[in-house]
Amino acid sequence: MALTGAELLAKLKELGDASNSELLRSCGYVTTKDDGTESLDSTAFSEALLEASVRERNGGRDVAVVGGDGNLNISKSYTAQMGLEPGDQFEIKLGRKQMWINSHIMLTGADLLAKIEELGDVSKFDLVRAAGYVSTKLDGTERLNFTDFYQAVLEAQNEFEDLGSREEGGGMARNFDDRKLSYVATVQGNGNLCIGRAYTALLELDPGDEFEIKPVLKQINLIHLDSDEELIKLIPLSAAEEG
Repeated sequence: MALTGAELLAKLKELGDASNSELLRSCGYVTTKDDGTESLDSTAFSEALLEASVRERNGGRDVAVVGGDGNLNISKSYTAQMGLEPGDQFEIKLGRKQMWINSHIMLTGADLLAKIEELGDVSKFDLVRAAGYVSTKLDGTERLNFTDFYQAVLEAQNEFEDLGSREEGGGMARNFDDRKLSYVATVQGNGNLCIGRAYTALLELDPGDEFEIKPVLKQINLIHLDSDEELIKLIPLSAAEEG
């Protein structure tokens, strides 16, 4: 069994100046292939070592760290404690200063233009709200994001015009659906629960930013250690659907 946390740090101190391969082997980060040869999992070892070091530095609190790739990973040692399994899914809610970014999709491209045409002569407030450009503040009031909405309309119109000029030559318009985020995090096959860099970028997080992991009932809250702000909520999809 691979060592984690305080046991991993203690083993490293015990081993002293051992080689990297000996460290991985002694700490359990080794598997045997079908042909009988060994495979050392240096990636899992590095992740476990980082988690253990950060946890020790923060007084034993469960902590997640934004990696160099921009992803925020909650390790399998924590998901195992919660009884989570690969494939379990969570709705992602992001807090940005005093704002919660809604998990519904903001329409773009052809979808946005179609919605505008469908709604016809409605107020600009209803139009922005129906297109998904609305956020909910922590006090429960909503904010309509007019700037983002108008920028998306301009881009959609430009794309529509550009598509018309390229269709005869077989050109392809950019697929706006690629920019839509699902706001869903899934426990991966290795047991980690990953919040991708697209979401950490929305919060303007940097590699090395640390979060305390706090379970609250069925959801997981992540508290930014420097600002003490609750910036991320992970809500089990089953619970979100029930609510």
